[in-house]
Amino acid sequence: LSLTHRNAKTLPEKPAKQLYRYASPGSLKQGVKPPKLSKIANKKGWAAQESSTKKHIRQLVVNRMCVYLQRLQCVRPPYQPPSDEVYKRFGELFPFTMTPDQVMAVNDCYDDLTTRDTPMDRIVVGDVGFGKTEVAMRAIFRVFAGGGQVFVLAPTTVLAKQHAATIGARFAPFGAGVELMTRNVKESEKKEVMNRWRAGNTQVIVGTHSLLNLDPSMYVNLKMLVIDEEQRFGVKHKDQISALKASVDVLTLSATPIPRTLHMAIAGFRD
Repeated sequence: LSLTHRNAKTLPEKPAKQLYRYASPGSLKQGVKPPKLSKIANKKGWAAQESSTKKHIRQLVVNRMCVYLQRLQCVRPPYQPPSDEVYKRFGELFPFTMTPDQVMAVNDCYDDLTTRDTPMDRIVVGDVGFGKTEVAMRAIFRVFAGGGQVFVLAPTTVLAKQHAATIGARFAPFGAGVELMTRNVKESEKKEVMNRWRAGNTQVIVGTHSLLNLDPSMYVNLKMLVIDEEQRFGVKHKDQISALKASVDVLTLSATPIPRTLHMAIAGFRD
């Protein structure tokens, strides 16, 4: 750039661009150590890492098996179906005609809830917009009509708020209390929600992973857990869900189930 005006000041030279070694954002944080890389020549170190990984995998499998063995030993009375008139009124509030797959999923859930005396553990797989929420609401209605209380677990506050609004509007004509519990809800309001839940005035609570860290008394009356998009929860939350699943009916909704969940369904551990 040439400056011809006599009063113009000389522009400072731009510093030359430098190349830096790439580092992940996590390694730049204070106190965070970068992961160690295994060396091909260090066979002992690799063998120790492999042994440790296999140990963790075995522990995971044993924990899962224990949960499902507990579920097989749990017995709960089948839910009494609502009257045909009440069920018809609830179905008429759905503004669309159910697809054959939706009808099959709903009927399977109804059979689990009304004919089996062991807790349900069913996974419903379908793309976004295919009507998984309607299947879940009809299962929730069956538990609600039988006097049970339900948790709906969503991975984000936005999705939880959306589910609370949808379920609340659908269940309002039938006198069901639907509450929202996320990090955006004040502590004083959370206490009121929990008090109404314990008193039986609230039948459905929709929330995020905060539902997994409540006072133990909150789970005494819990009969059903609906999990939306299980694959978006972390390992810690999945362990908490597994512990909670031992004695309650579980309905998992997913557009993209993780391979382990899908394999357990195909293998027969889950329905």
